[in-house]
Amino acid sequence: MRVGGGATGGSGGNSVAAGVVIGSDPADLDGARFVEEFLTQLTIMFHDVRTIGSVRLCMKRYDGRTKPTPKDKTKKIPEPAEYLCLLRASTNKKKISTVVHPKDVNKFQLAYCSLLRGNMDGLKKVKKAKPKTKATQ
Repeated sequence: MRVGGGATGGSGGNSVAAGVVIGSDPADLDGARFVEEFLTQLTIMFHDVRTIGSVRLCMKRYDGRTKPTPKDKTKKIPEPAEYLCLLRASTNKKKISTVVHPKDVNKFQLAYCSLLRGNMDGLKKVKKAKPKTKATQ
């Protein structure tokens, strides 16, 4: 998991501009410890932006590749046996990410759901515009 305060380097390795790198490559991450650290950092991010700001969350399927797919179509890249889940969260000042293995998804989902419920109390109600009725003649 990466915890950083700036943009990452172009190669996507372990470089973070002004932050701390926890773990190494996302494919090498070791389960629950990094997921728990991600959730604690996410809680801190929610508290930091409680009065002003926002947290952007991204969840996508991750196949474990660390290099881009080759342009040469003759080289076949084997499909992974199981897909992982890549999670990213960012504010204007901080970026974090982690990878969740399929065996840890249920435990993570419960913790993630309770964290979101606990931190979604500062939402503003959207004022709905009343539809204008046509004047009858």
